[in-house]
Amino acid sequence: MKENFQQMADAIIPKEEKKKKFHMIMLFFTAEELGLPTDNPDQWVNVRNIRFDNAMDAMDCYANTQCPASVHISADTAEELEKEKEQMIRNYQDKEWLEENLYPYL
Repeated sequence: MKENFQQMADAIIPKEEKKKKFHMIMLFFTAEELGLPTDNPDQWVNVRNIRFDNAMDAMDCYANTQCPASVHISADTAEELEKEKEQMIRNYQDKEWLEENLYPYL
């Protein structure tokens, strides 16, 4: 059974992702979901970021989170991961990016 799981994981997670040493699951919710007062109820808020040092643990968390707008990012260095995080926060404020990369999958 464990071998089957490993084969599935190997097929799902690209080799280049597995080689990266820094991973993060970012959780996003709308202001409306959080009950926040806002003029834009569809505004996305990054509520939590969970760091991992391997892709398998990150993907396990990603697969089992109950946050449909969560995202997995990864990088070779901690500094790169921080830049990826900042870019993803900007992405969730970009209507065009959301229309192409998030809304079709929710």
